[in-house]
Amino acid sequence: MRSIIEKTFLNETFVLVVIIVNALIIFAQEGDVNCLLLDGLDIACTIFFVVEIIIKMVHYGPRNYLKDYWNIFDVVVVAVSLPSLVPAWNNIDSFQALRTLRILKFSRTLRFFPDFSVIAQHFGVAMKKTFGILCSLLLFIFITALICCSLLKTTVPQYFGSVWDSIYTIFRMFTIEGWYEIPDAIAAATTYMWGMAAKVVFSLLLIFGGIIGMSLINSIFVDEMVSDNNDDVKQQLRAIEEKLDKLSEKLKE
Repeated sequence: MRSIIEKTFLNETFVLVVIIVNALIIFAQEGDVNCLLLDGLDIACTIFFVVEIIIKMVHYGPRNYLKDYWNIFDVVVVAVSLPSLVPAWNNIDSFQALRTLRILKFSRTLRFFPDFSVIAQHFGVAMKKTFGILCSLLLFIFITALICCSLLKTTVPQYFGSVWDSIYTIFRMFTIEGWYEIPDAIAAATTYMWGMAAKVVFSLLLIFGGIIGMSLINSIFVDEMVSDNNDDVKQQLRAIEEKLDKLSEKLKE
């Protein structure tokens, strides 16, 4: 009996099937399908995941089990989904947001994707390489937002009425989408000269922050994410060079 239970909960394929079934159940529930059977199955899936973690900790040992970052991720995801075990909390506003976190259970499927660990590793390296640029860009956004808030909070309060609004507006401008609405609003609320000055200044901010800054970060990310392909190409080129060297030596002989 014990071996059957362990094989069931240690079988990653079976665990994946339960995760997918649970995702379909949550999909139906969020689609306003009210059914006691679905609620019961959702609770059963959550209990299954809790028992799965307990059995794996007993089987591998807590230390060995928690050495793997994916296992830590599983523990956190299952822990934040535990409020779904209490259906009575559905009517309490303060617990509805916590119960919504049960949707995160489906994110456990990430570990079953081929080479996802490699992708995550390259993402971490890319974040380290772009950390300085990101910090500089965030600092630039913060300083620019404070200046704009100080100068324009009464002129265009919908964009710069508070520090947080100002930060969001500058960040929104760096995404390039709809950036022209901001200087146009300033021009409409001020004189012609101030309007032209705003258009020039915000155009420069767009160029240096939205185009150059974001493009630089994107290029570093792309270069790091495809570094595996570059390594393969370099190895193939080295192999070709070695073969050509051997061939040239034979021809000389």
